[in-house]
Amino acid sequence: MQEDHEASFGSTQTKANMLIHLFVLLLRQTLKKIGELLHRKPTHLDVILKRAVRTSCLKSPSVSFKGYPIMKQQMNIAVVKRIHNLKNKLSALPDLRIIWMSRTYRGKLHDKHICSHEKLWFPDSIRLWQDGGFLTYKPEAVTVQMSTCKPRGKELSREQKDQNKNICSFRVKVEHAIGGVKVFRIVKEHYRCYKLFFDDLVFEVACGLHNFK
Repeated sequence: MQEDHEASFGSTQTKANMLIHLFVLLLRQTLKKIGELLHRKPTHLDVILKRAVRTSCLKSPSVSFKGYPIMKQQMNIAVVKRIHNLKNKLSALPDLRIIWMSRTYRGKLHDKHICSHEKLWFPDSIRLWQDGGFLTYKPEAVTVQMSTCKPRGKELSREQKDQNKNICSFRVKVEHAIGGVKVFRIVKEHYRCYKLFFDDLVFEVACGLHNFK
């Protein structure tokens, strides 16, 4: 991105880097002012869902984007360090609008542990659509809709297969919302900025731009 700005506007890469960090902050402020920026506090989710026209909330699977591999030269042998993934949790409405985003966690942290740590608040009688990554996550006063896992050495009944198909056909909407966020290459390709908390800011702005579309 910096190289494209440098070639397009005739500026140095250092200046392009400075402008990118500045414009991302301005873009976040603009999205917040027009009401397209999603909320971050778990306690706000309860209020948002009560105000929403629809009464169903989609719980997303992992959303991660890769870190940048660091190259080192030792004894003329290139050593590639492990790529570290980052992960965010999202909640979206059936109209594909993302309404909440968790903090950024390490990719190896389990989905259920993240939700338990965030301590989300849901209104009563809400339906929560989730996948197998949240198998034991069952908030109080919430109806959980989740596909039935196939038992080892056995087959699912025809009724269970039809139920799984109906659940997946509805829950796939959150995958479409995630796809709308990942049109921005910075959140799906190698992330090469190591500025503290900038990765979290970038993904937040990408979700806000998805809501604005």
